[in-house]
Amino acid sequence: MAKRIMSSDDNIENFPDEVLSHIISFLPVKDAVRTSILSRRWRYLFTTISSLDYVFDPYDGRGAAQFMNSVNRLFFSSEKLSILRFCLRCYKALEPLCIDGWIRALMCRNVQVLDMGIKDVEFDALPLPTSLFSCKTLVLLKLDFPLRTYDFKVPQRVCLPSIKVIHLQGFAFSDNDSSERLFSSCPTLEDLVLQSCCLRVGCDNFCVSNSSLKRLTIRNMLYQLLPTKGVQLVINAPSLFYFEHTFPDFYSYQFLDVQSLTEAVISHRGEHGDSMIHLTEATDLLNGLKNVRSLQISSDILVYLCHHRILFPDLSKMTHLKILRGEFDMAYLIYILLVCHSIETLVLQDVSDKCIDAFFPPLENVCIMPKLREIEILSFRGEESPMKLVKWLLITACALEKLTIRITLLRQHSKIMKELLMLPRVSKKCCIVIV
Repeated sequence: MAKRIMSSDDNIENFPDEVLSHIISFLPVKDAVRTSILSRRWRYLFTTISSLDYVFDPYDGRGAAQFMNSVNRLFFSSEKLSILRFCLRCYKALEPLCIDGWIRALMCRNVQVLDMGIKDVEFDALPLPTSLFSCKTLVLLKLDFPLRTYDFKVPQRVCLPSIKVIHLQGFAFSDNDSSERLFSSCPTLEDLVLQSCCLRVGCDNFCVSNSSLKRLTIRNMLYQLLPTKGVQLVINAPSLFYFEHTFPDFYSYQFLDVQSLTEAVISHRGEHGDSMIHLTEATDLLNGLKNVRSLQISSDILVYLCHHRILFPDLSKMTHLKILRGEFDMAYLIYILLVCHSIETLVLQDVSDKCIDAFFPPLENVCIMPKLREIEILSFRGEESPMKLVKWLLITACALEKLTIRITLLRQHSKIMKELLMLPRVSKKCCIVIV
């Protein structure tokens, strides 16, 4: 068999430096550095990489000094080097001043993506460089300090003209002005995530005000010391269309301009036993979501609101409802379906016999849900009361087109499936899908 002779055009050495730099940018940083031994030409080629991704974990054989030196070597090899993306995952203690120096250097290197997760480092005594808050090239900022001890000190002047995404985890806000000053100074911000942050004593009015913001997620906000008047969340975001929130993180809610809000996910920390529902706050929260078309919500929040029917919020525009996992009385589900006539899609995450103690009124041949077209039950075990619920839905949803049921009791899958398929249905278009 004749050997294939490689022409000079196939030789990787003929590629220009820009192409070679782009190729090795897809390698882990350690492997990219190792290419420096290939030849004299490759010796400093790795220093031209514009995307740096570092992981310093407990299984890394290098010491902290060796790791920091390797990062410094890339950072300070050339003052003209542009670093468009910098990602750091740190699970070992590093020198705070060194991390501070990297951030300062990135601000001079046209950085667009800064993603830092610092799990084990005493960084709280060192404020973030003020240059971070005036970086004109930064598009995405993700900072993960999960200990909730880092004071997020926002300078008086903030200008982030290009930033679109901000994710903050583990930060502490000490005053009422910091959050509003930061978020309102980002004219192109679209996605804001606040995870496991903390509000200190001086912060009792947390404001998110931004005209371009489209997605807002606030999960597990904690208080250092709860003020007597509680903590208020103020949202002024006319372009916002998605809101995800763990309730109750605040004791009052004020929605100034959320006319574009169409999708919301409201979960409750009480499902894990660490929080109580407060009627006024829950009502205020859902009243701010009156334009929502798609709602995912914890079952216990709905149960609490249904129990006080006079305060049940107006959700007349809602077309998609998903009830998240949790024990609740199905009588409340029936009440919700009777009140919210616009629901077209209903998803139940869990339907078990222990959740149900409901009276199903004899409404055969009566259409009380004229727009409900699709129902999905994600966990079904075939007990008596859940089966009654399915039967009731089939004879009252006259426009139903599809009912999908996921049976979790595999040993009785065939028996349950036969029983479901034999149930009468008022809609001739209805198709029952058993998974």
